[in-house]
Amino acid sequence: MATYNPDVFELHDLEHAKSIILTDEAQVSTHERWISETPYLLAQLQQWCQIEGAAQVLDFGCGIGRVSKALIEQSSAFAWGVDGSQAMRAHAVSHVNSARFAALSPQLLDAATLAG
Repeated sequence: MATYNPDVFELHDLEHAKSIILTDEAQVSTHERWISETPYLLAQLQQWCQIEGAAQVLDFGCGIGRVSKALIEQSSAFAWGVDGSQAMRAHAVSHVNSARFAALSPQLLDAATLAG
């Protein structure tokens, strides 16, 4: 039985984070997957959720904010990135690099929703 190992998410740098999020697969590199799959995911998200205007989006399991960054670059949405890894959240803030993005722990999200 597999168990969760949070040490997997102790990151050295942005490229290390990317390699954890998208592994090389079938002779396609992490970088190639990142370039081709990110726009596809964003298109699916926009189609399914019909994100318009200054919508607020919850990116649960945001990692380094790959989808949030793409969304913010192509819309006026605000993204709340939630991830259990403090290292991933820290990288997300610098990677997304937008005033329309905030990274939260699941515990902080719980506290914020309970307070409202």
